[in-house]
Amino acid sequence: MGPVTVAGNGWLVGFAASAPNTDLGSRDLTASLPGGFSTSTTNLAPLTLTGTTPTLGSTLTLTTTNYTASAPVGVQILGVTRVDPGFDLAALGMPGCFQYTSPTALYTVNVAAGSSTYTMSIPNDPTLMGFQFFGQSLGFAIGANTAGLVTSNGVALTVGI
Repeated sequence: MGPVTVAGNGWLVGFAASAPNTDLGSRDLTASLPGGFSTSTTNLAPLTLTGTTPTLGSTLTLTTTNYTASAPVGVQILGVTRVDPGFDLAALGMPGCFQYTSPTALYTVNVAAGSSTYTMSIPNDPTLMGFQFFGQSLGFAIGANTAGLVTSNGVALTVGI
C-alpha cells in the first residue's frame, strides 16, 4: 500500500470486526473528523432506550434493547434533571458514552434475549400533569471499553392525560 494523497477521486475505506458483526451503516469520514470516531474488536449496536408516553393512571414502560450477551442485568436510570449536552464519560473509561440525566433513582433490570423492560405506575393525581423526568439505561459490555459499561440514549418523559 502506498501513501494516501489528496489528489484523485473519493476513497473507499472499510472495517468490520470479526464475525459475528453488526452492520452499523455507512459513515462519511470527512463529516466524522476532526471530532473523531473509533473502532474496536467488538462491533456493537448501540444500547437503545424507548418508552411509552406516561399518562395519569397508566403504566409507563421503558424498554432497552441491544444489551450484549454478557449482560445478565442492566440499570434503569431515572432523573429529574436533564444533562444537555450530555456529559462525556470518556474519562471514566467509556469513550463514546454520555450521561443525559441526573441519577435520581437507579433500578436493576433483568436482561433476557438482549433486552429489558422497566415498568412504573403513574398515579392518577392531577398535580402530576406536565411533570417532566428523564430516563437512560446502563449496560454491562465486557470488552467494549475499559470500564466494561455502555450507556443508552436519553429520553424525556412528560406526564399527560
